[in-house]
Amino acid sequence: MPDIQFKEVKADAIKYVDPAQSEAAQGMRAALGADYAVKLRAEAAPHTGSKLARSKHQIGTLFANAKLRELELLKLEVLENRAAGMKSKAETAGKYGWR
Repeated sequence: MPDIQFKEVKADAIKYVDPAQSEAAQGMRAALGADYAVKLRAEAAPHTGSKLARSKHQIGTLFANAKLRELELLKLEVLENRAAGMKSKAETAGKYGWR
């Protein structure tokens, strides 16, 4: 069995956004231009697929999802609030009625 290495990840490290990283992302958006978002959406549009195609993870829908995800990553809000979607254990337990 190959050597398995584990990496410890803490929530504080995930929530923190380095100001230099934020500036780099802003620079990337500025370098790509305002029409880059429109271009990504146009590339993804023909491949969105039907509900059945999405459920079967067909390559066209995966391509469209990748393009739209790239667009989301370029947004500043995603970088600064990437931990906003994380729920606490209590919230998750409450969702399923385990409290």
